[in-house]
Amino acid sequence: MSSNRSYGPTVAPGVAPPAINTVQTAVAALPATLGAAVTTEQVLMNPGFPTVPLTALIPPGTVLEQRQFEIHASGIAKIGAAGNLTLKLYAGQSATLGNDVVIASTGAVAMTVSVPFLMVARAVFDSVTGKLSGVVKWLVNNVIVAEAAFTSIITGINNAPALGTAAASFLLTGTFSVANAGSGLVVQEFAVNF
Repeated sequence: MSSNRSYGPTVAPGVAPPAINTVQTAVAALPATLGAAVTTEQVLMNPGFPTVPLTALIPPGTVLEQRQFEIHASGIAKIGAAGNLTLKLYAGQSATLGNDVVIASTGAVAMTVSVPFLMVARAVFDSVTGKLSGVVKWLVNNVIVAEAAFTSIITGINNAPALGTAAASFLLTGTFSVANAGSGLVVQEFAVNF
């Protein structure tokens, strides 16, 4: 399986996403870290552009139209104080979550020790219907969150090659139920694979 690992904006927000199957330049190196100093939902930010969310993009004009692809995320959930962790996958690229659409969630997972996590989603889109849908499965604290369809079908998908417009983009969030400086999420992989 070939792979496109677009970890975030290429140079700066508003710059066209890279062509698929090309070597990425000027992208932020992972890992990306999400702190747990607050108990509200937080967007995982791009380590190279701290005011911009870390996004996995599907470039415009891609060959992925009407073909399945995968979105992968993995890393470690560090726990400094016992509590719950909720991870979510959104379609969108805004740090303002009201501008994005939640498509998957782990629900609250009880956490007492640091553990690795992973998320694998399979999706498909097309410009004829303008829709993107898929399924997702999570593993957090050795708990498998049952595979389920995306909670929302994304509409308005357009694969036309327009400057600065991704065919689709995804971001991650985390919510810790207990604020603790020793807790956090460290993401080592966030990518679109095909």
